Amino acid sequence: MKTFLKENWYKLMIGSSMIMTSFGFMIYAISPSYANNNISKQNIDQNIGGKDWNQYDFLIDDKNQIWYHDKNSNKRDWYYLKTVKN
Repeated sequence: MKTFLKENWYKLMIGSSMIMTSFGFMIYAISPSYANNNISKQNIDQNIGGKDWNQYDFLIDDKNQIWYHDKNSNKRDWYYLKTVKN
């Protein structure tokens, strides 16, 4: 073992630096992945259905459909509101 390390230390150093570089590149490539949703900050029409929309949370999915649920309710069921065009 001692002679193996003495003769091949540079191969071990190169291999370990290559594996650390590959992990670093993988983390760098994966971490900035975010969803692209251009209409998420669009104002919701306050007159739809005659409800007070301030007490509801909204969600816009990848098909541009708006879903809502009551902030004060224990249930976390989402209800369909409408589809938004870009």
